Amino acid sequence: TLDEMHGDLERAFRVARERTGLDNRLDCIWHSPPVEFDGACVDAVQAAADALGLSSIRMVSGAGHDAVYAARVVPTAMIFVPCRDGISHNEAEYASPEACEDGANVLLNAVLARAGD
Repeated sequence: TLDEMHGDLERAFRVARERTGLDNRLDCIWHSPPVEFDGACVDAVQAAADALGLSSIRMVSGAGHDAVYAARVVPTAMIFVPCRDGISHNEAEYASPEACEDGANVLLNAVLARAGD
């Protein structure tokens, strides 16, 4: 998807250049490729959420969390908790204490399960 978006952007620049005759250039100054987390860790998180009776979904995150860098050297996964109105990475973000407790319990159970492997 990211490659397709980049191609679309390059085409849009080319079309604008052809239509207007104005010179433009697209320089990639930063690239952060997607990271696939460890399957066993992701499965442990899912199993912990299921065992606790919590709803969950597997999702792709484009955020540059520390886990992206940790995943280069250790098995890694991420746990997200629901935020009010779905707002995240913003000063208006709010996760209830209960949601944070649920997330912490998922983490605890996932770590204990992985430690038993």
